[in-house]
Amino acid sequence: MNRQKAMLLFGGGGGDTVRFIVFSDAHVIAEAADDTSYPSLVSPPMIYYTARKKMQIVASNINLINPDAVLFLGDTINYQDFEESFDMFMEYWNNIDPSIKKSISAGNHDYAYDASYDPVQYEMPLEDYTAYKLGYGDRTLTAGSKFNESFSVSNGNTSVRFINFDTNFNSEGQHSSVNTGYIPSAEINWIKSELLTCEDNVAFLFSHKGAMLGATSYLNETDRTAFENMLVEVSQAKPSLKLYYLYGHSHAPNLVQGYTKTGHFEAYNFSALVDYMSSQYYVFTVNRKGIVSIETLWANYNS
Repeated sequence: MNRQKAMLLFGGGGGDTVRFIVFSDAHVIAEAADDTSYPSLVSPPMIYYTARKKMQIVASNINLINPDAVLFLGDTINYQDFEESFDMFMEYWNNIDPSIKKSISAGNHDYAYDASYDPVQYEMPLEDYTAYKLGYGDRTLTAGSKFNESFSVSNGNTSVRFINFDTNFNSEGQHSSVNTGYIPSAEINWIKSELLTCEDNVAFLFSHKGAMLGATSYLNETDRTAFENMLVEVSQAKPSLKLYYLYGHSHAPNLVQGYTKTGHFEAYNFSALVDYMSSQYYVFTVNRKGIVSIETLWANYNS
């Protein structure tokens, strides 16, 4: 990180602003950590052995920056060596200052070890085990998932609502495939209620799989349309509430602003921490009018 950018970030957002850090798709494989001979994927360029050092860099910088919140957009692990891989991700996630609000959105790979998972051995269903390993085990279900949560972060006259929702299960509780995700009607109704009743200036919704145009191959089309129509209704009922939607999964080469057919809200598709030797993560600063500035940071394996 260069000194000028460090001064900008560590100096605070200025005024009544809320700052939060977002990163996605770590794909930790414990047995691959720091093993440069471990095979990686050419497309996308998932370099698995970089996970440990990149997580260490991100966690350390989060503590230096001291944001108001940290969001992780899913796929903490890849699926191999799943118990130890969860533990490795959580080692660095738990090193983040506990005074900073943290939220993990479950990714499809966070459930993808189902072929080798024995619910009898671990004495719980696979979805409960994932929640347990990622620190959500003691939660009750909200709209069908322990990962669904809504919380507010405020600074002066700026108040931001964050809504995390799970895109991995349909209305019957069936697990999604890699290329199909869901937003069940119960989840959509819960999100709508949270948005209509909150008193915040700005709202950031986030999940692993994207629900925007350009990402339709990763989400059930019926659910995507219902989700978007719900947000249009919210925008019409509360025109002063600025809406944003954040998602990962597709391993964009950098932060990409998505698009919608309605224009009522903005969307961002995030790059993956596992990709390339030097990977991006992001600092968002938002004011009470919903104006956002974004800084790109780098986790460089070779640094």
